[in-house]
Amino acid sequence: MGVYFLRNPSNDFIIFNFGFTTGIGLGAGGMSTIVAIIGKTAPPEKKSMAMGIAAASASFGQFIFIAPTLFSIKTFGWQTTIVFLSLITASLIVLIPLLKTNNTIKNAKIEDKSFDFKDVIKFSFSNKNYILLILGFFTCGFHVTFIGLHLPNDLISKGISLDIAGWSLAIIGLFNIVGTLFFGWLGDRVLKKNSLAYIYLGRSIVITLFIILPPSPILALLFGASIGLLWLATVPLTNGVVFTFMGPKYLATLGGIVFISHQIGGLFGAWSGGKIFDIYGSYDNAWWISVILGIIAYLFHIFIKEKSFNYNPDANMVKA
Repeated sequence: MGVYFLRNPSNDFIIFNFGFTTGIGLGAGGMSTIVAIIGKTAPPEKKSMAMGIAAASASFGQFIFIAPTLFSIKTFGWQTTIVFLSLITASLIVLIPLLKTNNTIKNAKIEDKSFDFKDVIKFSFSNKNYILLILGFFTCGFHVTFIGLHLPNDLISKGISLDIAGWSLAIIGLFNIVGTLFFGWLGDRVLKKNSLAYIYLGRSIVITLFIILPPSPILALLFGASIGLLWLATVPLTNGVVFTFMGPKYLATLGGIVFISHQIGGLFGAWSGGKIFDIYGSYDNAWWISVILGIIAYLFHIFIKEKSFNYNPDANMVKA
């Protein structure tokens, strides 16, 4: 619905509807919901890998849709393309009857029927490790939204063709499949918080090279491949750390809170990128902000203690 509204953006209300309805859709059917289901069904020793597969499937969609979308924009215009995309999204409703509820999900129970949402929130924001995880995921949201929205325009402003700009995004999606599967596999074998730290540091290094090297089509494609390996690899690892903290019982709630931080980061990534370009005629300052945020996120995750916490709702306390 939100995508369809944008076809005729005649006033601010229509544009607001696009953001509002699309945001609700992404929140309700996004990774936090999928991760909660995986958290209750996948075996503990394979959870990170299962979450990696889920994230990789999203990137596969990004990869296969880039080329047809570019063709449609060139042939029919962006507004008609928006309608095509909205119809494809709406058609997914027919798949709902094909979904089967796994017995594990049916039988997954919240052991404490007196579960108090306020108590869980209070716990969340009294745990410094959880706070550091939330702050770090802000950086992820900033990175992926800023790059996803502004990379094509940045490349075009540097004399790179629209086709190369589009393929740079497609390559991000392709290499993200490899990255999410690899880091999902790795997360079942080493401390997830260390992998997260080096992913954020790796992003800062890749972005720095992208800034300082002369722009070219080859650089654009190499950047897409490199950043793609680190793109959504944070998703299975971040939710895996949440699972380590609290187990599956509160995964949907606590994972959702972390995801809010990601989306706030995305808001600032989208807004600041456009604002900086309008003021300076270049995205360079926004890229450097991305580098700094990546280094800060690296430091946050280095200091996280990845261990299980026993939350007692009645005593309202946390035991290591």
